[in-house]
Amino acid sequence: MTRFTVDRIEENTVVLEDENGDMRTLPSDTLPSVAAGDVLRYENGVYTVDADETAARRAAAFTLEQKLKAKFQA
Repeated sequence: MTRFTVDRIEENTVVLEDENGDMRTLPSDTLPSVAAGDVLRYENGVYTVDADETAARRAAAFTLEQKLKAKFQA
């Protein structure tokens, strides 16, 4: 199993980044409905959204953002 993060969506193309930082570009109609920042699992030739990992990463990013805001507002 390989994990990818949706880096960006450009028209009908989705740009994915793997765990090593390598980029892969796919037509959007070959993937489930995705948004930038979503985590995808690639297993047995199928991409699926990893909702738990996506939520965990978004929560971590939000927490970091709040800490940075608090630090620079002082």
